Amino acid sequence: MKAVVPADGLERYNRHWEDYLLPSTKAKRLELGEQVGHDGIFLLKAVYEEDTAIWLRAITAIQTLRQVWWQNLFEDQGELRWWHAGNIPPSAHMICSPFDTEARYNIKRQTAWMGYKVHLTETCDPEEPHLITHVITTEATEQDTSGVDDLHDASAQKELTPSEHFLDQGYSDSHSLITAHQTHGIEMDMPMRTDHSWQKQAGQGYALSDFQIDWIAQQVTCPQGKKSASWVPGQRKKGHLRYEVMFNISDCGPCKARGLCAKAIQLRRKITIRSQAHDNLLQMMRDAQQTGAFHLHYATRAGVEGVISQVVVALAMRRSRYRGLAKTHLQHVATAVAINIK
Repeated sequence: MKAVVPADGLERYNRHWEDYLLPSTKAKRLELGEQVGHDGIFLLKAVYEEDTAIWLRAITAIQTLRQVWWQNLFEDQGELRWWHAGNIPPSAHMICSPFDTEARYNIKRQTAWMGYKVHLTETCDPEEPHLITHVITTEATEQDTSGVDDLHDASAQKELTPSEHFLDQGYSDSHSLITAHQTHGIEMDMPMRTDHSWQKQAGQGYALSDFQIDWIAQQVTCPQGKKSASWVPGQRKKGHLRYEVMFNISDCGPCKARGLCAKAIQLRRKITIRSQAHDNLLQMMRDAQQTGAFHLHYATRAGVEGVISQVVVALAMRRSRYRGLAKTHLQHVATAVAINIK
């Protein structure tokens, strides 16, 4: 370092960065940030010179430095440039802390955090003690629905498979409903997500529910009475087939109702549909959740909110004491055990 880095560079980093007082003005902070950016690039170039010892490049801290620098900065004809929103890597691939390279940044409604997600499963039999039976820890950016199938498989291995499983709406997914019932005989009770298409949200366009599906003929009829032009298998989701349905440009182009169906940049309407079993089940669940009987039965899940409050407030589960997903999961399991004893 002393042989390569200028003296003023060594002086800048001879103590912990947290001990420095950052400049008060935006211009000065930007100037300091650019200086740090140049210093990091200078160091990385020195490490990757041909006559530099190869083992230096294998140091974990160097690899982390390299990834953090290139996800934030780049050089353009010798000038330092910052990546801006839209060009930076997605959160799932972006290191947000050099102290824990597996932690990820996420926002859920009004809550923003850096780290992981934890999912708790608790028994809810009315005449028995309520105990946490399973804990899942994932990256913060992983979707809630992704762990449901793994949870049911793990519960089956422990011979703790429930007959009914009450979940939050964030876990709602017709594919998980089908898999849970067919594989483990589990009935999942949860509010299903509503149609999030812009037409449904606007309340004035043609949403998927406004189209008539002929499953035998594999054809869809739009609200204007036009038939679909093609029906082909699309990408699978969780192993379940989905279908891509397209309409004719000759029908959609001159249609007076096209503004209610497709945006201006689209020449024709395209819709994605699940299998008939998935579609029927999803509609049945959405109809059922509008009844008073569903809300009365679903109230059983309210008990888990008290457990979540305990692990968060009393046992600080949301403050990870360790680095990395594996050790953080160990902390979550230990916290669940403590709650069960309590």
